[in-house]
Amino acid sequence: MKVINGSRSSGRQAGQDKAWRPARRFKRRSVAAGFTLVELSVVITSIAILAAMLLPVLTKARQKAQGTACLSNLKQLCLGWKMYSGDNQDRLVPNGGEAQNTAAITDPTYQSGGVWAQWCPGRQDLIADLSPLGTTINDIGWQWIRLGLIYPYVNNVSIYHCPADNTCITADSFGLITQYPRVRSMSMNTWLNPIAIWGGDKSAVSTLVVCRKKSDMARPGPANLWVFIDENPTSINDGSFICDPDPAFSEWIDYPAYYHNNASGIAFADGHAEIHRWLDPNILKTVQQSNGQNPLSPESPASADLTYLRAASSVLN
Repeated sequence: MKVINGSRSSGRQAGQDKAWRPARRFKRRSVAAGFTLVELSVVITSIAILAAMLLPVLTKARQKAQGTACLSNLKQLCLGWKMYSGDNQDRLVPNGGEAQNTAAITDPTYQSGGVWAQWCPGRQDLIADLSPLGTTINDIGWQWIRLGLIYPYVNNVSIYHCPADNTCITADSFGLITQYPRVRSMSMNTWLNPIAIWGGDKSAVSTLVVCRKKSDMARPGPANLWVFIDENPTSINDGSFICDPDPAFSEWIDYPAYYHNNASGIAFADGHAEIHRWLDPNILKTVQQSNGQNPLSPESPASADLTYLRAASSVLN
């Protein structure tokens, strides 16, 4: 070995050094570790199981919230009903049936003091009294509500509608489908100051207690006399709900709704409201689009549900 300029040399030529050097090592590219198909399937299955466990809980929470909101709406309506009576010498607000809901919305008979002035005019089974889905300004259904005698006391169109009620009337015009959401879910007991007594029971004027003033509610008493109820989309039309306590009428004429897990909201004359669960299959049957024609359901003997609501509607003289 030679020493050149203080450095060692193996004796190879300078040009040979480069070839002699060991090959350069290349760094491997790092590859991020990923999930295997098995691991992914385990994760997805776990998420699905958790979702399945949480869904009933979330559904129950939503139903409970809707029920609470529904009770609040009914109580506010009942308060407006009581305030109207307080401002009108104890007289109850008039209640209109189908015959008192046949004129145009501009007809003066609906105005305060008119012969058809009532707690809430307008029908929920006619597209002429409703507006298409998505309407937010000049909704015809809301205009009918504002025309009612109770509205000045509550000043809120939303409380007439149950938050769990998402029903619509569907119109088909040459294949063009248009939906008309209902804006009112609640109806009033027909025996509370009706403009005209229900014509289906010709003897009701003499056989039943028809309340015209608060003092007429001594039987069955304000705590046992219902005022407002969630009405089933199958039967809802005008603002009057018919349930006849006369034994000769052992049938459902109008039907309670069952939006709240087979239950509906009911408000009573003393101001309290409750969610009442129904068991009668005539109530729980599939909703039909009534178009004003209620399919009557006779019962013999009357079910516990029909007996309950009849007793809370009125009493025999």
